[in-house]
Formats: sequence, C-alpha cells, structure tokens
Amino acid sequence: MKDPTLSWMLEPKDPSVRHEALIDLLHLPKNAKDVVASRDKIPSSRLVKRIIGSQNQPGFLDPKE
Repeated sequence: MKDPTLSWMLEPKDPSVRHEALIDLLHLPKNAKDVVASRDKIPSSRLVKRIIGSQNQPGFLDPKE
C-alpha cells in the first residue's frame, strides 16, 4: 500500500519538498537523477519566485507581504 503522505511529498509541483523527501525519506544519493532534477527546479518554483518578488531593493522582505 502506498503512503499518501509520501506520495504527496514526492509530487513535482513543489520541488523543494520533493528534493528533501527524496534525500531524507527515500535515502537517495544527492547525485541521483531525480534528486538533481528536483534541486534544479527549486529556483524557478512558484514559492521561490514569490519570496524573491516580495523583496525590496536592498534585498529585505516587504513586511506587508
């Protein structure tokens, strides 16, 4: 039987969660194809874009966000 929580954590829509699950829960090596692919997708993920987009000029987060 598949674990629904693990399946959710391995979904490609959140590459940072997937990356950590592959390493910490499935114990894949950091140079495994799936681990590298998920790591490479993190900078362009929706959450990272939102965080970067909420930074002001000096690089601080906008307190209103």
